Amino acid sequence: AVVSTQSGHYGREPDDAESGPETRSSGKLLRYEFEKDQVYLGEVQDNKAHGHGVLHFKGCQYGGRWENGMEVIGCYLWPSGVQYHGTWEGGYRHGSGVEKHAT
Repeated sequence: AVVSTQSGHYGREPDDAESGPETRSSGKLLRYEFEKDQVYLGEVQDNKAHGHGVLHFKGCQYGGRWENGMEVIGCYLWPSGVQYHGTWEGGYRHGSGVEKHAT
């Protein structure tokens, strides 16, 4: 497949991503299943995603680093094949990143 790439500085924009999963453990690797096929596998601290982890939900996937239940830097993959590799703030793409579109 041919891939087009767009890179640059991203500002805040709405996204379907969850703000970060709440977990039932602390300070360890955890698999946490939400309702409707939402699964988080990764590190947690103080009952929130913290460290490296992957969240699968709504046909999407985010994998990368989390801090206090929020995405920090990583890759988001949509069912359409669009990918965003970069930084996040407050649950939104923010800062440096690259967006790739399958064509």
